[in-house]
Amino acid sequence: MKIKLSIIVPIYDVEEYLPRCIDSILAQKCEDFELILVDDGSPDNCPRICDEYAGRDDRVSVIHQPNRGVSMARNAGMKAARGDYITFVDGDDYILADAYEKMIKEMENNKLDILSGRGCRLVDGKTIINEAYDRKFPDRIYPGAEFMHLCLRQGFMATSCCMNIYDRKFLLDNELFFVDLLHEDELWIPQVFLKAQRVKYINRVFYVYLLRQNSRSTAKDRTQNGIDLLGICYELEKVYARTGNEDQRKYFNDFLLDRYLLAVLMGKLYRAPYRHMLRRGFVRGKPLRIKNKIKAGLFFLSPELYVKIAESRLAK
Repeated sequence: MKIKLSIIVPIYDVEEYLPRCIDSILAQKCEDFELILVDDGSPDNCPRICDEYAGRDDRVSVIHQPNRGVSMARNAGMKAARGDYITFVDGDDYILADAYEKMIKEMENNKLDILSGRGCRLVDGKTIINEAYDRKFPDRIYPGAEFMHLCLRQGFMATSCCMNIYDRKFLLDNELFFVDLLHEDELWIPQVFLKAQRVKYINRVFYVYLLRQNSRSTAKDRTQNGIDLLGICYELEKVYARTGNEDQRKYFNDFLLDRYLLAVLMGKLYRAPYRHMLRRGFVRGKPLRIKNKIKAGLFFLSPELYVKIAESRLAK
């Protein structure tokens, strides 16, 4: 049987959630997929769970590797993938019923590089769909830069790699692998979309993600999160400088400014050991929206003042 879709699941310390994740994938109506479970040196019972599923279902394969982080786990899965298309699922998330069947047909019929969909959150056992993340624009195929531009004009660009299906050959031919950083999607997603020539959006909620209190995105000390995201912003500044037309670059840079100020806030990077990493001039010429102009002005005046005011607003 020809494999249409390779589903890659990086796994580390998600024993409580992993069976739900795997079961939701194996229950999909489409049969022509492979599920690649990448055990990233998980210290719990995840390795055993992975092997048990592989022993019961020949669509499941397992890669065991020493702990190297989610980026390297995804890269290992990409290199092992045999499907025409690739998608990613995190081990504590899951997929809604019949999610992939229609999406695979869209990829095939339109010869897409990327098909983008929607996700929802799991809160207290209930799925919550944020309608603000519903992007509305003509149902057609776009170059990646134009697609990003249209999303940002509407106020939202999904930066999770799990929200899309990708043509495997497109990813590999362009050597679009992940870099070993926190917030790796924030760097990977723009680079992938800016390389793509055929992108389509389908207004279909298919992915359910869980925000856990003990996950790396909710850790109390987020200094390294801020440092890594700051470095990503410096890298993307160079990418955006040579990408798209003038109007597109305005929106790219406004979004980049938002990410930059988020990095400063989450890492509290105004503190003495990290202050040298900041570039006040980074905010010049980037804000487009009024709220970003205000935040940029506060940061330029005093990074510490910006963080204190931002934290006080979040506490309300």
